[in-house]
Amino acid sequence: MARSHLTNHGTAQGVRDRNRPRPALGRALAVLLALALMRATSVLAAGVVGDGTPESCTEAALDTTLAGGGTVTFNCGGTATITVTSRVEPEVERG
Repeated sequence: MARSHLTNHGTAQGVRDRNRPRPALGRALAVLLALALMRATSVLAAGVVGDGTPESCTEAALDTTLAGGGTVTFNCGGTATITVTSRVEPEVERG
């Protein structure tokens, strides 16, 4: 006597299982969207103060970077002090 193997293929239950949302797919799409948004933000960045050495992090470098607008980051190769001798007023866009 042959044994039969029962599955949900071809039944209403099988169709429901295939049409059910997949959490892993949703998470993957969310991660891709977040990465795309982060990339777009980095394109808008004004620039970086410093080239990886403390000596490159100067007031002039800060002023130049601030003049470009956007996000300013620092690459001073560790701890550095920038002595600011004049008032720094970056423009702030308000939405």
